[in-house]
Parts: sequence; C-alpha cells; structure tokens
Amino acid sequence: MARADVASPDTTLGTLGRRPDLANLPAWVERADAGTFLVDVTDLDPLARILATTDGTVTEILEAWANDRVAVGGISQREESLVAPLSALEANARSLVLRREVLLVGAQTRRPLLHAESMILVERLPATIQEGLRQGWTPIGKLLRAYRLETYREFLHLGRSAAGPLAAQFQIAATDNLIERIYRIFAGGRPVMLIQEEFPERMTDHRLA
Repeated sequence: MARADVASPDTTLGTLGRRPDLANLPAWVERADAGTFLVDVTDLDPLARILATTDGTVTEILEAWANDRVAVGGISQREESLVAPLSALEANARSLVLRREVLLVGAQTRRPLLHAESMILVERLPATIQEGLRQGWTPIGKLLRAYRLETYREFLHLGRSAAGPLAAQFQIAATDNLIERIYRIFAGGRPVMLIQEEFPERMTDHRLA
C-alpha cells in the first residue's frame, strides 16, 4: 500500500521519469569528477550556508529549522546496470546501481525543501538498508541512522545555478538560484553512494512557517 506522504513513482519528478533510456550517466556526475568548489559560502544566508557545508545528514538540520518532520514528497527510482565504469564509486561496468530522485518536503506543510538524486551500489550495503532504499519512503540519511551504519562523506563539488525546471518544485522563479552539492558516502572503506543535492540559495525566503 502506498504511503500517504509519497507521490506515485515517475509522476512528480522530472529527471528519471522523463528519460526512458537510463544508459547514460546524469550530467552532474561529470561535475563530481571535476571536483570544483564554485560557491563563496559567505554570501549565502545562514541556513543555506550550513546545508552547503555540513558533513552530516541534512534531514536533521531541515527538521530542526522547519520544526517539522522531513518526508519524501515525490520519488522516481529504478535499478540498472552500469554500461561503463563509474570512477566516483569505484564501480565497474555492469555493476548494479539504484538510481533515485526524490523531493524532500515538510511532512505537515508539504513545502519543498531539497531535491536530491543519487546513484547507489546497493550490493555493497546490508540487506536491511537495501530493502529500505527499494521501498523508497525514507530519506537516505534517516535510513542510515536507523540501522546505525557507520559512514563517511567526501565532498566532490559545490556550485550554484539557476533553478530552471526545478523552479516549479520549489515554488520559486526559474531565474532564482539553487545551490548544488555533490558528495559520496563511504561504508566499510568503500564508496556506496554518489549523491547530488539542490536547495534554494535563500532558504530564509523559503521558510515553512
């Protein structure tokens, strides 16, 4: 039975739902490989600056700021085999990955908070976490914490760009900026996830209250 706080797959989010052929890697993977840090965080508002630089889970920060539980408001995901090696995950061609796109929202307000895409080597994770990821209802940070998986995050990219097609999700203008951060998560000494997160540059203008 579908959870009430989750939209049906492939209906509310764009990247995976619009692209039937998933053989090609998403464009943001190239930025992860580049390892560039293009944003001067001093010009961000306090919350956006914290989100841009934290090495912890953003769900806890968002919940404290919004005084609301963070939920998955829309999800699109599917599993596929890589057609070429993915260096950021130290994965060979034909490795099985879960490609996942979610929009995190306030559980009570339903206001959008953060858009994320990820590529996950599910076979490197415990079976309980694999199952939780495939169900899709729980943000990744909460899932890792619930099963007490020891992880390490390595930042690969920090940038800024116009919201464009994501503007409608965040209820902002297409010319308003989003901050993008890309990082990978290690578990057991091996990379298991490559994650891209985007959120409004001016989070205090995006307040839930």
